[in-house]
Amino acid sequence: MDKFRKFQESFISHFKSLYRAMKGKSGKELDEALIQQAKSNEQKMIIQETCQDVDREHDMIEEMTHSAKTPGEFLERDIIETVKIVHPDATDGEVDQVVEAVMDAMEKEIEHDANELSNETSMLSDVLQTKTESKEGK
Repeated sequence: MDKFRKFQESFISHFKSLYRAMKGKSGKELDEALIQQAKSNEQKMIIQETCQDVDREHDMIEEMTHSAKTPGEFLERDIIETVKIVHPDATDGEVDQVVEAVMDAMEKEIEHDANELSNETSMLSDVLQTKTESKEGK
């Protein structure tokens, strides 16, 4: 049996096992089933951290859904929390500078992406206009 075929069978076998372990489970029960499928302690740790990240994202989505805060306000809160973790001694002024720098960078990125999208749309519009005119001219 060649190496690819062996790999393919091993891969399929692993995913069948994973499917059986996950079938009918959700939430924490699913997390535990995934963690149990890990082949090493390092894999268990990575899977556990990933599950926790997903749980945090779901919690944040839930909070955003039921809150009067804007996404920008949530982003600002996350920036402030991150700065406090990375640099616990940061002054309010330093935190404000980081928030402003991140917001400015994101604004520039959004503006850049909007301009690129506008350029792409214009080019597409020109192509469609040219095709329409050539069909009408026939």
